[in-house]
Amino acid sequence: MNVEQTSILLKGLISTIDTTKPMLAIELYYAKKNIIWQDTEYGNWVGYCNVEIPLSQTTIYKYLKTGELITKYEYSLDAIGEMVKAIGWARTQLGLTKIDSHMPVDVFITMFKDVNLNQRVTYDTSTDSHLTQFSFELPEHAASILTGELMARGMRDSNGYRTNASEAMRLLIKDLMGK
Repeated sequence: MNVEQTSILLKGLISTIDTTKPMLAIELYYAKKNIIWQDTEYGNWVGYCNVEIPLSQTTIYKYLKTGELITKYEYSLDAIGEMVKAIGWARTQLGLTKIDSHMPVDVFITMFKDVNLNQRVTYDTSTDSHLTQFSFELPEHAASILTGELMARGMRDSNGYRTNASEAMRLLIKDLMGK
């Protein structure tokens, strides 16, 4: 599939997002994985998304991770659709991040149907007593790339004040180590 075909497919899925979230997650995952974005006019995946995909980088990242987990755990679209219908998209996404292998759909639904999505999640530093603080400068181009990657993983930048940078960096490192 080329870039133009990918854009048409992804934009069509986004326009019907309420019923196609699992498919969008899988297609975004394969689009990122299977196209060499550095060789395109966009220069990289983030550049492509900024121009062609009308979703925030954070939303795109969540879809990518969900698509990756659906693929990793070998769930069919029908199985994921059944989960979404029973417990909703948000609980399905969250549940996929909490398992470490494929489980039957009925077990998955039972396990995650009562998850409170409004509960605040925080990074527990008490288990990481050996935290190391970094302070460094980067060339503007490198900083732009790093900022894009961190924002795609949940960092917020409002009037020059960055929030959630540590958690975003942790996710970036986790992604790099997983490759």
